[in-house]
Amino acid sequence: MNPEAGTRVDPAWFTAVQGVSGVPCYVNDVAWNLLAWNDDFLRMFPRAEGAEPELPERNVMRWMLLREEAREHHLLDWTERWAAPVAAQLRAAVAAHPDNPDLRQLDAEVSDDPVVGPIYRRHDITYVQQDGDTRPVRHAGLAAEESERCCEKHTPSARGLVTLCAAQPLGSPGARFFFLVFRP
Repeated sequence: MNPEAGTRVDPAWFTAVQGVSGVPCYVNDVAWNLLAWNDDFLRMFPRAEGAEPELPERNVMRWMLLREEAREHHLLDWTERWAAPVAAQLRAAVAAHPDNPDLRQLDAEVSDDPVVGPIYRRHDITYVQQDGDTRPVRHAGLAAEESERCCEKHTPSARGLVTLCAAQPLGSPGARFFFLVFRP
């Protein structure tokens, strides 16, 4: 009955997420806008030599589907392992929350994109639940012997698999809390 359900979380979530160390984690709203994150999450993303870790985008879905950095550098096997299931998640969210302006905007941007648009418009791919999924990524925050550069622009990163552990803050149905468990 709360009109803000799925768009906000109790302030205690910010403190709780910041208190997690050693595992990247974050909370996003129903439209994938980041509400809270820890420093380990920031360190995952590719960055230029000498640059401080920072969010590449405030909306996780927009970053995963529309940004070249995600498509070409961070999310490995993007077309098969990331784009199709993530696009299906977005379609399901738009159908479930048709009045959400952020989702409507994201729907239009993704549909119009020449790279992901054709994937997004394929309705034969159904996928909603990401809890427990394991997908290939580059993790820029780990110094490992296997680290390599994805390109000249970014610092070395480790290839590996990330398992998405998802939960929902009970006070804000539709918001999601993620632990990202990485294995080189």
